[in-house]
Amino acid sequence: MSKLNEYVDARSTEDGDCLRWTGTVYNGHPGGTIDGKKVLIRRELYEAKHGPIPKGRVIRCTCTTPLCVEEEHFQLSTYKAIAKACGALGLMSGPVRSARIAATKRASTQAKITQEAARAIRSSDETGAVLAKRHNLSEATISKIRNHQVRREFAGNPWAGLV
Repeated sequence: MSKLNEYVDARSTEDGDCLRWTGTVYNGHPGGTIDGKKVLIRRELYEAKHGPIPKGRVIRCTCTTPLCVEEEHFQLSTYKAIAKACGALGLMSGPVRSARIAATKRASTQAKITQEAARAIRSSDETGAVLAKRHNLSEATISKIRNHQVRREFAGNPWAGLV
């Protein structure tokens, strides 16, 4: 057994068909320090078995276990192919991701108005100019709020507020 395999075995556990990494994680990927050098474990395992990874290619794990280091689950791929696969699953786009992004922005200290203020703008009979002055927003922003282009409602349901 190689030094790399011993290192991996000491820092992973069996999880069904997968070998789940329990060691250090770098930006969501299994990582560690081997011979004083920080490395990504999947890359090291792949290169030990198949040689250098070609330029423009990356190692993709085909299972759904985020920290899997089972070599049988590795696939040589491209970022474009990974993006397409994730997009098909709704992980990189779509209403669920949009709702998460919107919630994060709303929770930010930089948010100009609250969701309650947006609801008040939508239900108001006042002109856009009056509301813009009151809320210190542009008339264009008031219009976008009224047309559900910004400050959409996502509360509990990712489909809510979509027109």
